[in-house]
Amino acid sequence: KELDLIKLVNHTSRPPRVGESDGLHYHFITKDEFKKSIGNNEMLEYEIMSASGHYYGTEKSNLDNLLITHNVICDKMPIGALNLKKHFGNQAVTIFVDANNSELSHRLLDKSRVHEQDLMKKRLEQADAERQYKPKFDYQITNTDGKLNEAVVKATKIILDKITA
Repeated sequence: KELDLIKLVNHTSRPPRVGESDGLHYHFITKDEFKKSIGNNEMLEYEIMSASGHYYGTEKSNLDNLLITHNVICDKMPIGALNLKKHFGNQAVTIFVDANNSELSHRLLDKSRVHEQDLMKKRLEQADAERQYKPKFDYQITNTDGKLNEAVVKATKIILDKITA
């Protein structure tokens, strides 16, 4: 059976990083454009990342159009994922992918994503706060230091089992 998976491209108010392309990694819009979309009820869900103040979210029409012909994978922050679960019920399967703070620190530094210690500290605090939502997810996976492939295999199995059921 063909799985026909497609990754949802989220919207964000943050600027693109080096190597990122609009429409491929994110739909990059300004904070004012994002707020206007919220006001026009165009966002199915959104969150503001506390560490940076940037908005991230799912545009209703974007997701609705994809769902007509595809199974969709969404990479969301916890509240956004739970809001999608609330909206779609059992049609949505949620997987909380966790990483310990050591792994997260290494990843952030490796990708030059965090240049300031203060921002790093805020991002780690945010990760700790997000873990409170972990029990509300259908599945939980931990990306342990140096074992990314194991986490990917677990996530893939969950997705394939749900799609082919």
